[in-house]
Parts: sequence; structure tokens; C-alpha cells
Amino acid sequence: NRHPLSGENVFFATKHSKEKVLAPLFEKLGLRCILADVDTDQFGTFSGEVERVGGVRDTLRLKTLAAADANPAARFLLASEGSFGPHPVIGFLQSDHEALLFVDRKLDTEIYVEELSAETNHAEIEFGPTDDLNAFLLQIGFPEHGLIVKPKGNSLVFKNIKTLQEAQQAIITSFQQSSEPKIILQTDMRANFNPTRMNIIKKAGEKLIDALTSFCP
Repeated sequence: NRHPLSGENVFFATKHSKEKVLAPLFEKLGLRCILADVDTDQFGTFSGEVERVGGVRDTLRLKTLAAADANPAARFLLASEGSFGPHPVIGFLQSDHEALLFVDRKLDTEIYVEELSAETNHAEIEFGPTDDLNAFLLQIGFPEHGLIVKPKGNSLVFKNIKTLQEAQQAIITSFQQSSEPKIILQTDMRANFNPTRMNIIKKAGEKLIDALTSFCP
């Protein structure tokens, strides 16, 4: 029962290791997931340096178009996009909305899937010199999950923080650079720094695989 697309390549526009959970799913169908040479941060960053323009599906299309530009002969393209905020039904809960877009350039078709989950550690606070750092780090699951530190009124951003010492140094520097005695602490929502988010991306991937194995009569 060989899948019709078995042996084909899927060029995935990602720079945050999402292929770790999606490539094994495609391999079950005999498809190879190959990284497209695309800087997806140009379409928006969670830490705020680059604002996302347009909706989720618009951004997904921009990513697949960039993957096509980098790989002109590619037939199959894949992109992922996540967003976070209040749950649309249970408003007091934070939610993670993950979406995937699979493009077949030969047939000019798209397969779009999404997964909405309240399973997220998304959080952001204003932090003062006397506030409890350990409480916030415990809340977001640090260091298994990443931390972002930013001074207020300044474009400086500290990311890739993996140890308590790095977090403390980023906080000290941010207070020095802040326009007031408050700084911003937030969860790093990039997939390679957020195992909880990576799990939701995998669930979206399972929906995509179901769609790829659901054939018209």
C-alpha cells in the first residue's frame, strides 16, 4: 500500500527545528522532509523585532513562496506558523494556535490544517527589582523552556538563555538599559526553545498526515 507521494521531497521553510517532530511523520508515507534555505524570521518574530504582517494563512503562503524561490524545482512545500493569546472560547486561558500549509505546485493545491490547544506556557510579565524571579521561571518551565528578557523603552532583546546565570546577567543588563525600573520577561515561544509548543506542532502534523492519506474516490 505504497503512498502515491512516496519517494518525493517536501521542502520545509523553518529555522527552529520543527522538522524534528514533522519529518518522522512524513517518513511514514515515504516522503523526505528537507529544510528549505529560508530565514522565516523575516515574516515575524515572537520577541517583537519583526512584526507579522497579515493573517496566519497569508504568512504561511509567504513562507512557502520563499521556499519555492530557494528551491525552484521543488514540487512540495511546507510551512508552519504559530500564534498565542487568550483562548477564543475560554478567554481566561492562554492558547496555542498552530497551523501548517502543504503546497503541491504541480497540481496548484493547498492543504491547510490547524490545532488549537490550551496546553501552553505562554506568559509575559513586567518584572521589578524586588519581584520573585524563581516563581516566573518555575511557571514557564525554565530551563527546559526558554526565556526572553527585554528592557522597557529599548529595542534590546536577550534570547537563547539556557542557564540561571545567563538569565540573571540578562536581567541586570536590561535594568541598566531600561527607561524605568521595570523590565519584560516572557516565554521564548520559538519551537526549538519550547517543548510544549513542539508537541502541539506535532499534533497539527498528525492532522496533515491524515489529510494526505484521505483520498478522493
